[in-house]
Order: sequence, then structure tokens, then C-alpha cells
Amino acid sequence: MRGPGALIAIAVLAACPHGNGGGRRSHVVAEDGLSVAIYVGDEELPAGTAQEIMVAPPPDPPPVTGTTRTHRSVALIDDRRTVEVDADGVLHMADVADGLELASLIVEAIDGKPLDVESCARDGGLRAGWLNRQATFVTATGEEIAGTVRDLGHDGVAATWVVEDAEGRAHFLRGEPDRAILAGAAALEVRCQVRAAPGKHRVRLAYATDDLSWQASYRVDVAIEGDAATAVVQPTFTISGSALIGARRATVQLLTGLPGGDATPRVAWTGDVTLGNDAVAVQPEARTVTGVFEYVYRGALTHRDDNPRVNYWRPSFTFDVWAGIGIGPDEAAAHSDLPAGPALVMVTRAGVTRQAEVAWPEPVLDRPPGFTVALWPAPDLIGYRERKTTQDDGQRLTEQYLFSVANQGDEAVSVWVEEELRPGGNRKITKAWPTKPERRKDVLRFLVTIAPHRIERLGFEASYRW
Repeated sequence: MRGPGALIAIAVLAACPHGNGGGRRSHVVAEDGLSVAIYVGDEELPAGTAQEIMVAPPPDPPPVTGTTRTHRSVALIDDRRTVEVDADGVLHMADVADGLELASLIVEAIDGKPLDVESCARDGGLRAGWLNRQATFVTATGEEIAGTVRDLGHDGVAATWVVEDAEGRAHFLRGEPDRAILAGAAALEVRCQVRAAPGKHRVRLAYATDDLSWQASYRVDVAIEGDAATAVVQPTFTISGSALIGARRATVQLLTGLPGGDATPRVAWTGDVTLGNDAVAVQPEARTVTGVFEYVYRGALTHRDDNPRVNYWRPSFTFDVWAGIGIGPDEAAAHSDLPAGPALVMVTRAGVTRQAEVAWPEPVLDRPPGFTVALWPAPDLIGYRERKTTQDDGQRLTEQYLFSVANQGDEAVSVWVEEELRPGGNRKITKAWPTKPERRKDVLRFLVTIAPHRIERLGFEASYRW
């Protein structure tokens, strides 16, 4: 199985002439080694397939429709090694990821010796020995549960797990986790029935697995002069799950985006690193990103029960107006290989340094629209949002939005007022005042300048048809 950008090393056969163009041919093959390409990204799944975590007996799930986004990883492994074939024709391969997709496994000889693979299987499964063991589960939404596995089974639709944490609380998990790590576990052996001479053989293994993943975190130092912001971004990429493939030096490629998606994955880092631990950190060179210091009011608060087809859609709001670093489309495109992750930001403005812990956003790989890294609520700015539905017959929905922003400070301030449109359907924006908004994909953005101790108001009407 090969995906875009994967590091796939193959056997190369070259003719070495002797004398006048004749003579014997020598095999020139790849040396033993390991290459790993790890992709991380979001994908859409049918609603209800993501794993659920509940700290209580699970209630009947509410009806859901449409799709949901899940964060997942795919690793493509290319492993060149020496293996042993028994007298009974069984080839033994240790240090192979537990999540190996057997359908993706390729085993080919790279030493010129005949070797035909008939079938391959895992030597049991790790989950059979998980009961009463310490384990860590990570769901598709990034939630993490660590504790003792007290029960596991199947409810006829999906796998079920009961995990008791250190405080004695029971966590009920339903569905396959995005990542599961068993404390003290090692990868189990893969055995292949082959037609080959007993003894040592050099082979290339290529397969896909979801055991390996990587995550980004950042240290960001921002200098602000006027409205201009210059950020020095130092990423740290942490590779997880490599203990399952053994302690080996490997050429690793980390990519943002999943293979086979609409957008080509971007390479975030490539280099040689020693794997074999549950967490291995690498630190690429820092980057300089330019932007602007800005204020943003996005009043709507999201809720898990939001339904874009009915009136229950972000009914509550916040008064907070946030200070942030605005990154334009060109800069966003230039750094779209950086995935989402926690960031520690140090902002120096007018000789004063302030710290914030923020979330670096998930990149948009196709035509990035720009983004804002929110830092902290502005103490002198207060926002207000009101939404009113004027038509809702199941096929057509019309609603009016009214915003106001108050400036309690002594200087004029410009604020971006944002509202994310409902997804799906045909959308039409009318009656926008006092100016027409800009667009960031599905987000409307109004720029208003507010004099000291004054209030500015704006609004628009949105119509949807399904």
C-alpha cells in the first residue's frame, strides 16, 4: 500500500558489465533499514461511528444524521530486514505493528533467493490479554482515558470497553479507539507460510497501520510593532506508538493530511530518528510567520446538539472580544504543513511581555483562507449577539443577526465581527449593514472601528434553502 509522499525503498537490480559487455550480473539491493511515513488529518465519517466516552452507564444514543469529522493517523511502513524461515516453511517476523492491516502487507525477497508467500497471520491479538491491564485510550476527538481495563465485549454493533481510572470512576467506551496503548506491551509476531529454502532471507516488508501517529506542539514568540506582528514558531513533533515496532533507527516522514483525500498531504518534517519508545520527540527548525495584531468578536457558542436544519442553532453567546494574531491567506498557505496543536505564546508589545496558552489551528490544505490565533479577552471591549428566526418551514429558513460592540477604552479600536454560516443548503446573505462582509470560507467577517466610549452596531439577514 503506497500513499502520497510515502518513503518506499525498493530493491534495485543493476547490470554490472565485465570485459567487452559480457560477464556475470551482480545484485545491488537496498541495505537493511526502516522507513516510516506517518500521516495525520481529519476525515468525515457517518455520524455515530466515532467512539463515545461516558462517565456513567451509557444511555440510549440520540438519533443523529449526516456526517462527523474525526482525527486519525495512517502510517506506511517500509522495512528491509533479515528473517528466518523454519524447516516447515514458516517465516517469522517480530517487531511488526499490532495494527498492521494484513491486506496491505507486502513481503518480497531482496536477496535474489526464491520466496513465495502463501498466507500471513498474527500470532494472536493484544486485546485478548487486556483485561485488568493498564491501558491508555485516545478517541477520534482527541479525548484521552487512562486506567485499568475492567471489561470488554461487543454490543452487537460496536466494541465496548469499561476502564476504571485512578480515582475509581468507570469510563464506558464504545467503538474502536483512534489509538490504544497497553502498558508494557510489545508487538506480536507475524507468521507467513512461504515456499522458500529454510534459513536466513533478506526481505522487504511494506504495510499500513494505525498504531503510529504524531502530534505537534509549539513555542511561539511574537513581537508587535503597531499593528504588525512577527511570530517565531518553534514546532516540536512527538511520534507516538513506535515501541510496537522495536528500537530501530529509521528514516521518518511526518505529513499533514491523509492519503487518498481531496488535498495532497504536506510534508512537515523528514529525518532520521531512533524509534522504540512510546513517545519520541523531534524539533525542526523554527519558522517566521508574519501577521497582524487584531481584535475578533465571534459571539456564537457551539453546542453538541446544534442542528443546522432547525431553529436550535447556537442560541447562546459570549460577551468576550478576543485579541489575537491574524494570519493572512498567503502566510497560511506557506505554513499549511503545520498541524493543529497546543501552543505556548509569548507576546511582546510596547516593552511588555504577556504569555498565553492557545490552540494552533488545523490547517486548510486547499486554498487556505487565513486564520486568527486567539490570545486573550480584551478588557475594554464587550460584544453582544442576537439571532432571530423569521421563517422556518422545514425547507426554507431565514434569520436575522444583530451585533454590537462597546469600547470602554480611551483609544479607537478596530474589531472583526464574525459569524459562521450554517452548513449545507443554498445560502443567501442580504440586508448587510453598515458595510458588506468579507468571507473566510463559511465565516462572514465585518470590520468595524469603534471610537472611545462608544458602541457600534451591525447586522445581516441569512436565508437557507434545503
